Amino acid sequence: MIRIAIVEDEKSASDLIAGYLDSFAKKTGEEFSVKVFRDAVSFLENYKPEFDLVFMDIMMPAIDGMRASHKLRELDKFVLIIFITNMGDYAVKGYDVNATAFIKKPVSYPDFETKLKRAIFTIKSRDEKYIVISAGGNRYRVMIRDLIYIEVSGHVCTYHTVEGNMEGRNTLSALAKQLSTFDFMACSSSFLINPIYIKRINPRSVTVGEDELEISRLKKKDFLLQFNEWLAKGGTTL
Repeated sequence: MIRIAIVEDEKSASDLIAGYLDSFAKKTGEEFSVKVFRDAVSFLENYKPEFDLVFMDIMMPAIDGMRASHKLRELDKFVLIIFITNMGDYAVKGYDVNATAFIKKPVSYPDFETKLKRAIFTIKSRDEKYIVISAGGNRYRVMIRDLIYIEVSGHVCTYHTVEGNMEGRNTLSALAKQLSTFDFMACSSSFLINPIYIKRINPRSVTVGEDELEISRLKKKDFLLQFNEWLAKGGTTL
């Protein structure tokens, strides 16, 4: 399921895009979840990084699409943006917010389909490479390659990432299930590790990034077995 937001103040224009998405879905079997916002203010208010793609009109009241996209990038680095515009002088500015594409009004289906296909390819190629983390009352997308390890104390989690630490609430068992696809492994009841950051395994500890974490007696056998299996299937450390 690809999650899409349409931010467009003209109902006829948003209906057209929604109709094109429906046509594309019927043609290809792709599944979309679509939400329509009539202005950028309502879209950005209480924004959560739940969308994969945003169709953003540029000419809107209160906050135009370009300004809205700058604010969006502060909240979400990874969502794709396709601008919808009847003007041709915004392309250079689009690079500032890493726009995926521009579609000029009136929107034609062939142009729409071409750019949507490119966006879907990008979404699917990275779909398994990030998770959404709840921390400090906000939600963040964190790339798996940037998540070093998670420290859990009770229900308080500290996410150690290459860009710094974030605190949230979760359990080790829930996190282990969520991250099992990415081969995260527990060396104790307190730590869940991204194996690519393991530098050294000692008899009682493991060096992960710049930190030394304890290997518990109960977890040691399973941890070492999991790590060796990961190496055997081609896993490599940084």
